[in-house]
Amino acid sequence: MRPATPASSINLHPDLDQEVAALSTKLINAINHQTNLDDTLSATRHDLEASRERIRELEELVARQQETLSGDVWIKRKSAEAEKSKLLARIVEEKRLRAEVEKDKRKIEQELETLTVSLFEEANKMVITAKEDAKKEQDALHRKNEQLKAQLADTESLLKSQQEQLVELKLVMEQMTAERDDHSGTAPSSPGFSKFDSRDDDTQISEGGSNSAVESMPPTYPTNLHHLIHPILRTDLPAYDDFVSLIHTSKRASNSRASSGSYSGLNPLLGFTGSHASAPSNSSTVSLSTLGTPSSNVSPQTPNTPASALSSGSTASAPLPPLKDTKFYKRVLAEDIEPTLRLDIAPGLSWLARRSVLNAMTEGTLVVEPVPTTSPFQSISKPQFYPCSLCGEARKDAPHLRNHRFRTSESDSAQRYPLCKYCLDRVRSTCDFLGFLRLVKDGLWRAEDADSERAAWEESVRLRDQMFWSRIGGGVIPVISHVHSSSVGETSHRNSEDANGTSTDHNKTEEAIGPSTESSESESTLKQDKLQPDDKKSEQTVIHNDDPSASGAGDPAHPPESANAEMEHHRGERLSLAIPGASDREPSE
Repeated sequence: MRPATPASSINLHPDLDQEVAALSTKLINAINHQTNLDDTLSATRHDLEASRERIRELEELVARQQETLSGDVWIKRKSAEAEKSKLLARIVEEKRLRAEVEKDKRKIEQELETLTVSLFEEANKMVITAKEDAKKEQDALHRKNEQLKAQLADTESLLKSQQEQLVELKLVMEQMTAERDDHSGTAPSSPGFSKFDSRDDDTQISEGGSNSAVESMPPTYPTNLHHLIHPILRTDLPAYDDFVSLIHTSKRASNSRASSGSYSGLNPLLGFTGSHASAPSNSSTVSLSTLGTPSSNVSPQTPNTPASALSSGSTASAPLPPLKDTKFYKRVLAEDIEPTLRLDIAPGLSWLARRSVLNAMTEGTLVVEPVPTTSPFQSISKPQFYPCSLCGEARKDAPHLRNHRFRTSESDSAQRYPLCKYCLDRVRSTCDFLGFLRLVKDGLWRAEDADSERAAWEESVRLRDQMFWSRIGGGVIPVISHVHSSSVGETSHRNSEDANGTSTDHNKTEEAIGPSTESSESESTLKQDKLQPDDKKSEQTVIHNDDPSASGAGDPAHPPESANAEMEHHRGERLSLAIPGASDREPSE
């Protein structure tokens, strides 16, 4: 049998097409389903990976939390809330306490303000009381000053009377000597030898008296020996021109100026304390009473010049420049003041203290005073043993103790600086000189013509000479050698007695009236530069008297023979200057 053709097979199995179509549909559905499953599987795998990643993150987080929890102690929330409540309550209590403290603070501030006001009121009352007490003390001091002025006037009148008596006594002695010479001249020739011998003995006695007086004389500076030497100064130097410009700084009316003849009249008015270098003083202007000029061409003294004479001229038309700004002060600062004080090497002064000390000296506020000996703590502190503030002297033996001290002001709180004897002389001599310059600058020293200007220049040189000898640490004493000849005779003996008697009277007067009333006779001492051989009058080298007419010069009681003998005596008299403390005090030939 033959195989059937496709047409015939189709015809034979018509249901096969449907089956094929159904199977194709199923296949397609199966493929679609497989595709969906694959998609679902892929999505599931992706979700699984994401879940695993999340699990790892959570595991790490859990591990960190466990690690954190393992290190700390965790409390319960209730405990935390309770602690929080306690803290809040404590905060409220602290706020309440703070409010109370602020209230107390305001109360204390009010009380403090009240106490401050009361304190200032009490301080003002104390200041007013202190001013009233100071005024009372000032009035008492003024009354005492007036009493001292009256005593000074009485003392000066007494001194003048004693000087007049001394001059009269000199005249009587000279007359007696002249009469004795006349009687001796009329005697026989044989007693002439005894007359010559008596003159020689008198000369020896006079020489011995002079030597003893010289040995007891304290050392001084050459220009203070008015009766032995007279300075000859040049006036064509720049220093003199600077000094004259200082004099012309202040022009005052003549009726408002105090006399320049002596400082003794200015001491009660200006409150200066005068003394020699060996006397204690409480002022920076010490020894001002010794500043009287020795020149004979100075105006007459007016020691009792009233205070109104100074107060009336105290106001000037223009303010005066300070002393330290003048040319002459700058010159003497470098030439005399700084070499004398040597503040740059003072061990007890700081740099600022050196400036304040120099300013205090220049302005006149420096106070030099003795160390008090009645202090209850002196035996414990022993201030005399403190080293000297200027030179460092620390020796504890009696001649070198620091018995004086100085301060830069009158204030009780000002620091005290101890001074030895050597530095005390330096400070005092410097204060003397600066006090003189202040008087010249303020117009209180009368210098209206060339002669008075030269006299003021001589006074400044004398004070500078005093500074020189104070820094050298010594002085001079006169050593007089006499020529033993018949031409000297009784006049030499009389002159020696007169000089010694006047010096003794002068020293007694100084002790009686105190350091502030220096004898005015040294200020009016008459000097004679030369003695001419043909003079018909008897002239003395020193005449200690305010009135030159009352001296023995030109007295009729002096015969020509006595005058010639006295002139021969002055020719044979020489002056030698010896530094005290030397091994011998022999006259230098």
